[in-house]
Amino acid sequence: MGFATKHLSEHQRAEIARTLFKVTNDKDTTRGELIGLCPIHNESNPSFSYNYKKDVYKCQSCNADGDIIKLWSEVNHLGQKNGFEAFCREFGIEIKKLDSRLRTLKGIHDGNDDNGEKSKNSNDPELSHELIIEQMNRAWEKFPPLPASMIADLEKKRGWRRDWIEIIDLRLETWRLGKKGELYEVKNPVKIAIPIRDDDANLINIRLYQLGAKRFKIISFAKTTGTSALYCGKPLDDNHPVLLCEGESDTICALSHGFNSITQTSKLKNWPKEHLAPFSGRDIIIAYDADEAGQKYARFAADALIGTAQSVRMLQWPAFMGSDALGAIPRDHGQDLTDFFVRHGKSADDLQALIDSAVPWILNPSSPVELPANPEKPADSVEDTNDVRQFFDHGINNRYSFKPRLLSEHILKNVRIMSDPSTGLVYRWNGQYWQEYEESHLKKTAIELLFNESQKSRVEDAIFQLKMISTLPAGRKVNDRIDWINLQSGILNINTFEIIPHAEDFYFTQMLPIDFDPESEKKCETFLKFLETNIQTAEVIDQIQEFTGYCLVRHAKYEKALYLLGPGADGKSTYMKILRELVGPENAPRCLSEPSRISSNALPCITVWLIFRPRSALNRWKASISRKLSAAIRYKPLINTLIRSSSIHIANLFSPAISCRASGITPMVISGNYCRSE
Repeated sequence: MGFATKHLSEHQRAEIARTLFKVTNDKDTTRGELIGLCPIHNESNPSFSYNYKKDVYKCQSCNADGDIIKLWSEVNHLGQKNGFEAFCREFGIEIKKLDSRLRTLKGIHDGNDDNGEKSKNSNDPELSHELIIEQMNRAWEKFPPLPASMIADLEKKRGWRRDWIEIIDLRLETWRLGKKGELYEVKNPVKIAIPIRDDDANLINIRLYQLGAKRFKIISFAKTTGTSALYCGKPLDDNHPVLLCEGESDTICALSHGFNSITQTSKLKNWPKEHLAPFSGRDIIIAYDADEAGQKYARFAADALIGTAQSVRMLQWPAFMGSDALGAIPRDHGQDLTDFFVRHGKSADDLQALIDSAVPWILNPSSPVELPANPEKPADSVEDTNDVRQFFDHGINNRYSFKPRLLSEHILKNVRIMSDPSTGLVYRWNGQYWQEYEESHLKKTAIELLFNESQKSRVEDAIFQLKMISTLPAGRKVNDRIDWINLQSGILNINTFEIIPHAEDFYFTQMLPIDFDPESEKKCETFLKFLETNIQTAEVIDQIQEFTGYCLVRHAKYEKALYLLGPGADGKSTYMKILRELVGPENAPRCLSEPSRISSNALPCITVWLIFRPRSALNRWKASISRKLSAAIRYKPLINTLIRSSSIHIANLFSPAISCRASGITPMVISGNYCRSE
């Protein structure tokens, strides 16, 4: 404790605290006490207090205590060291030499700086906020326009248009505030100065953005100007929806593409009244970053705006902006609005299409639902889409009760679900194929929508009806279009080589990670050279290529198995890895990456590679192959197991024992090395 009292004013500490917990009583200005709901544990009766004069907080319920830095770190799920450093970055506190608090966290206790000298930070004069604002305005007048080379970089790398750079008056930071309040000239200026103004156009902060920086990409002019503020570059257009972006860079990019955008200079969990005012009665679309941190603060923003704005919708970024082919978002440092335009080359019309399909935000109510006693509804009543009561209605006996069909249909409006009655599996459409989806996720959604009215029977009834409504059509099965292959670039007809866009009604549950262009004249030169070098015989090369094609189709009518035999280190494993990459690791069993070997002095060392599940294709082949192999290695039972089941457990013959699941498809490959005599 004490660090924040040295570097932040009482007003700043109080404003930061208001963003961290819900304040219910702030009338005790003499003692500087803020009372409210504890942000560390969920509670409905306020037992939490923060004293901004002493910089201490205490919860009477969970006994949590500390200072504003610890509270900020707790709310943002950061440890002590990372939380302290992030707090300083967030509120513009520079630490050129190790502060005593940070030294303690790093395990340094001698009170000296990195050079062994006593730190002089404690003797530095405390600059008043008024002086800093005055010097900031002087510095702003000295800042020149951005040079042409920097503007060209911003157009190319950030999607900022030249005319908008001039409209919002971006400048080059050439002067900086010193410790004693003096302005000194920057030798090699690289930071872009973004002016932050209040409603009266007064300069309240300058955000300094450095293109390409990995750390401290954007900071405030001084530590006292770092309080979160709204930035929109220009007055909001009353005739268009408001696009709430994450950060100034995305906001300027959105402005450059013609959108009515705005942001906070620092993301907040609890929004102050002055931040909510410009959104009153407006249609809001939230377009925060495609990572867990961004989506968490997007939910905070939506919860804060839902009572002020006319409508709040959450923009859903497409799958290609995730961390993998399925669109799963990373924990942090995910893609953002700028990536949508610059990295992926999308247009304003593409973003508008996402805005048009944005999902309405539903706020979880904070109190139990009171069911109305009067069964009569006014003729002109409008159903509240954010109210749990939308899932209750009156039945034929005029009894007001929960209707699971209403909840199931509500979920299906936002999530495309398909249920397979033959397996009981549930799938979700991800834009390219039906991806297996755990039923527990649907139950979680139902629980969140019902909130305090959630009951096990209600959730299970709703999910049961949801699955029935979304059942596969009669006569159809998943993956039943055997003449079509689902590729990353579209659906390929193997007879005509026609490619069509991905479509739900093909009911594909898998996709090969291949971007295929039938019009391209390019050849797989590396693969062909590999075959020529390792196999050499033209007829065998043709057979290998033919078998590779069999592995890509969905049926087993060709009834082929491949047996590879060689002295070792001759490309067999490499070929298996190529097959694995062609079909995608997620479509191949795990044992493909670590094959198991059967050895005998009298026979080759056999490696079993299970590319796909053999069902009926190997009946004819297994009798002949098992006769040729020694009974000592008991290979025939293994072949029988492969044919009649999808689960394979191989024990005794191998050490250690392995188990694997070969799901989905058909061909099987066996390779072997000649054994050396012992």
